Amino acid sequence: KHGWLSKLLTIEDIQGTANINIEQGEIVIPYAFFSSDKVDLGAKGIINEENNNGVFYVRFKKLKGLLKIENGKRNFDIIGVKKQFDEYSPIVVE
Repeated sequence: KHGWLSKLLTIEDIQGTANINIEQGEIVIPYAFFSSDKVDLGAKGIINEENNNGVFYVRFKKLKGLLKIENGKRNFDIIGVKKQFDEYSPIVVE
């Protein structure tokens, strides 16, 4: 009945890579990116007791967005988002 919706949400040929480090109560995602014909998803960030910082990139067809999180505060951008994602580097405190 709603085959167009199913077709819209069907994603084929997903490819990607992810690096995740977990140790001493800290999760670091230096780079995670998955791509397909319709959708790209990316993440970079650091999560620990003191920090919750990172970026999440999404592309659906020609629409792109970037959710930035800094100390729990969120901001969503739609301009220049791929460049911002590529240039973002999580700060790792040793």
